[in-house]
This record gives sequence, C-alpha cells and structure tokens, in this order.
Amino acid sequence: MFCRDTSVADAHLLAEDRQPPASLLDETLVSGRLLECEVGTTLHRRGLAGLYRELPWLMIGRVEVLEFTRTVVARALGAFPSLSP
Repeated sequence: MFCRDTSVADAHLLAEDRQPPASLLDETLVSGRLLECEVGTTLHRRGLAGLYRELPWLMIGRVEVLEFTRTVVARALGAFPSLSP
C-alpha cells in the first residue's frame, strides 16, 4: 500500500477517533521522505513534540521511505494531464 497521506500517519500516532484499520499496519507501507517532515510539523504545531520523542520514529521506521528524485519533484510540480477525452 502506498501511504502518501500524512493524515493517516497522524491519526494513528495521535490515536484519533477516525483512523485507518489496524490491519493496515500488517501491509507493506510506502511513503516519501516528506512524511517525516509532515509528522514532525504536526507534533510541533500541536505542542506535542516533547511528549512524542521516539514513537513517531518507530512508526516511520515501519514505512518504506522513498527519496524524491529531481525528476519526481519536477513532475509533481507540473500540471496533471486532463482525464477527460
């Protein structure tokens, strides 16, 4: 499974009411390096960075983290092709 939405990681980490099923953690999870930054930003924004020292990194350690190449970043910044015929 490609887990690119940081809200999924945040919901799991912060034990929010709405979170992915526990079975998701049994799957292979893949995300980009940006996940680390976004989870850290969420914790700082909520004033929780001091309380959550190791847990985010244990969670992220279970995710296959991909590096973004210049080509991938350039494509992501470009316009997406129209899906209509």
